[in-house]
Amino acid sequence: MKHHPDPMIDALARSAATSLPQLHRALEAGFVPQESCVLSDVQQDALFQIVQQLNDEGRFLQAAPLALQLAVHHPKDSRYAFTAGLAFQRLAIFNVAAMLYCLSLQQQRTPTTLYRLGECLAGLGQAETALRFFDSAFDLARGEEHYRQLQDHATQAIERLRSTM
Repeated sequence: MKHHPDPMIDALARSAATSLPQLHRALEAGFVPQESCVLSDVQQDALFQIVQQLNDEGRFLQAAPLALQLAVHHPKDSRYAFTAGLAFQRLAIFNVAAMLYCLSLQQQRTPTTLYRLGECLAGLGQAETALRFFDSAFDLARGEEHYRQLQDHATQAIERLRSTM
């Protein structure tokens, strides 16, 4: 993993890159963390709203560790993994964002998550794999008018990647 010039972002990336594969292996083995021992539903909802607000304000460095905690402690809720992935993606920590988007996809397959994962893979230099995710996002969104803009973005991303191959 390459170092990020900002030491705070670098430390966050290293921490997340260490804990997420362990979580993924535990989930594959059937382990699910007890959700009730961390936050009440009200606290969980409040924290999620804060994370969303921080992301909306572009304060991704502040949002990322909070979102990561929600994703790790509540891995069956795809919203948390997706939102954490968004924060890490905006910090250009594509490897961690990709892991979080994969976690989200395990719970709910959406065109937006497929597209975001494609962006991360493109950012990691994995153009062939990124193309497959952009294609999947486009196909899954087919016929859904509210995903029309995402289909346009996926088409542009595909064209951009193919022009560099």
